Amino acid sequence: MTLHRTLSFLAALVVGVVIGVLGTFGHRSLVPVGLVLGLVASVAAAVWMRSTFGPMSVMAYLVGWVVAVQVLAAGGPGGDTQVVADATGYVWAYGTVLLVLAVLWLPRSWFADVAAGRTQRRTVPAVAQDQNVR
Repeated sequence: MTLHRTLSFLAALVVGVVIGVLGTFGHRSLVPVGLVLGLVASVAAAVWMRSTFGPMSVMAYLVGWVVAVQVLAAGGPGGDTQVVADATGYVWAYGTVLLVLAVLWLPRSWFADVAAGRTQRRTVPAVAQDQNVR
């Protein structure tokens, strides 16, 4: 495993933890706006990870996200929890996992710069064409 790949996995893990913590505290702020913003941020981060670092980084992102959300959902010593067992909490906890897995299962060509099966047409600069005419 190269240093670049290791750093990309660590970055994906950290981004997952950050998005998980921010979304967990924000998903109940102004229902349903906080939930929708959390879902959009989670999916946007997954798409960014997939297009920049590849599908394995999405898995690292998801691991970081799940760990952060589950730690906050477990509750503290006083019994307080950040993810309540209601519809909003279930959509946040399970809906995000399903959406990120959907990003993971999307075709690779959707994240490529060049469409699969097509080659870019090479053009010859005008200066080179003039030199060959002689």
